[in-house]
This record gives sequence, structure tokens and C-alpha cells, in this order.
Amino acid sequence: MHVTDLGNNGSSTGRLAASVTQVLNQEFENTYVSELDYGAKGGLSIFKTLNGRDMAANQFGITVTPVDQASADKFDIDLAGEEFKNPDAATAGKKSLVKSFGKDVKFSQDDAGKTYSYVVSETTGGNADEGYTNDAAEYTVTIATKHDPATAALTVTTTVSDGTNDKEYVYTTDTNPDEADAAEVAFVNRYGSSGTLGGDGNVKNRRRQAADGP
Repeated sequence: MHVTDLGNNGSSTGRLAASVTQVLNQEFENTYVSELDYGAKGGLSIFKTLNGRDMAANQFGITVTPVDQASADKFDIDLAGEEFKNPDAATAGKKSLVKSFGKDVKFSQDDAGKTYSYVVSETTGGNADEGYTNDAAEYTVTIATKHDPATAALTVTTTVSDGTNDKEYVYTTDTNPDEADAAEVAFVNRYGSSGTLGGDGNVKNRRRQAADGP
């Protein structure tokens, strides 16, 4: 729209005149991005517990192996797998954080229908000759996203499976991280005869189960 008070000779007329230029056949497109911050919602954490003896820093190692390149890229983990050791010492029976994943990892509607998968297992354990019984469980972690276009809501479900038992952790756009269960994989080793392998819903050492029976 153009507004002027000038007459044909260029002098002011004291009156305002308006002219409108109309744009035809122009299309306007509205776009939106629905996003979920995986780390802020709780992320994925790996824990280690040693029963029967204090745990030294860097004593145990857990390896995370992506099943494909897309999974490796999503969490910036080498496709060949990476081993992470417990960075801190811990007293006997205390659950200790090995590694947290998810910082700066975002999920959007572009991830809908995709599944990112990882195999998690203990690769550096205690010496059996010295009295250690290691947790032999191998976990598969899958992370899948659903998107509801009507509400722009995202749901990211992390499933931790030992091949027999599954546990799901669900983050949504509205999830309050202070109220939701954060996704985790927990390994428990034993020194001597005290305590039991597994815990907090984890599977006992399969080799020991096979030897002892149900």
C-alpha cells in the first residue's frame, strides 16, 4: 500500500490518497518443527554395582555397539563399538554411573518410524580366579519415535531387553523429567559369596542359572 498527499503538480493537497498493489497467485506455507531433547528428558544411563567389595575407578568396562550407521550417528558412538569404564570408585553395593547418553541429542518428526538400536554388554570384568563373578547379561537397547501430526506431540520409547525380559521407558513432549523413570542399563558383579547378580529388575547371570537350575 502506498499513501500520499501530493497533487499532480507535486504540491501538497492536504488530503491522503492510498493505492494498493495486489499480489496474485502467491502461495504461503506454514511449517513447524516438533522436537524432544532426549538428554533433558532423562537420557540413557549405564550403571555398575559390585557386591562384596569396594569398586575401584576404571575397574569395569561396558561396551556399547550400534547395530547400524544411523544408530552410531544418532548418539555419536563408533560403529565398531566403544567401551566405557566406571570413572569413579564406589563402596560395596553402591550403584555407580558408568556413562550417560543423550546430551545434545534431539528427536523430531523426521525420526518418526525410525528405530535406533544398540547392544550393551560388560567387556572388562573381574578375574574369576580372584573371586569375581561377572554379570554376563547382554542387553539390546532400542529407541523408537512416534509423532502425532494433529497435536505435534512426540513420543520416544526406549526399550531395554535381555532377550527374555523387556522394560520400556517413555519420554513425551510433555514429560517432566523429575517425575519420569529415566532409561537405564544396570550391571551387577559379585566378589566372594555375598550378594546376588542382577538387581532392580535385571537378569541374573545366565551361566549360573543354567548350572543351578530354576
